[in-house]
Amino acid sequence: MKICYFKKGLFFILLVSLAMISILLCSCGGEKKPTILEPKWSYASAAIKIRYKATKDLNFYNGEAHSVILKIFQLKDSSHFKDLVQSKGGLIRALQFSGQTQFLGDAQSDVVSYKQFIVMPGEEKVISLDRLEGTKWIAILAGYYNLDPIKSVKIFQIPVIYKEEGLIFKTKTVSLGELFVNLILGPLGIQQIGG
Repeated sequence: MKICYFKKGLFFILLVSLAMISILLCSCGGEKKPTILEPKWSYASAAIKIRYKATKDLNFYNGEAHSVILKIFQLKDSSHFKDLVQSKGGLIRALQFSGQTQFLGDAQSDVVSYKQFIVMPGEEKVISLDRLEGTKWIAILAGYYNLDPIKSVKIFQIPVIYKEEGLIFKTKTVSLGELFVNLILGPLGIQQIGG
């Protein structure tokens, strides 16, 4: 008889142990809330490269090709800027902007920096810019005679690179990539060929 009680006790301990192990495994193996890593939006030398090729009939009106003003903005956020350049009037203000206080309205606080270039018909060039601290977006504006916001504005996000390393103990890292943009500047607007 003593053997039966011993077997029953052992069976009970085994059952409780299995239950505890399964509870532990379920709690460990469950879905964890994903942690969203935010990159450090830091300065990087020559991290923005814009290659453009202007057609020979660039900014074509009145039977002739003309030069174009190319303005490149580095932005903290793009939403206010997108709202601004949706209209022809807002696009004109952005092209005329030279640092005046509140000239761009709500979009003003998102501007980290801007540079302006003159593009001639048939010209081909690579513009290399340092990515300034806080820059998350790049806006490229072209001052065509027929200012069509759809054809005169391109906005790009700075690439974010997520990496996960390790088999058992995973390490997640996030960093910023370089931005490469290829554009064709045509007779009536920007023709994007890659970003």
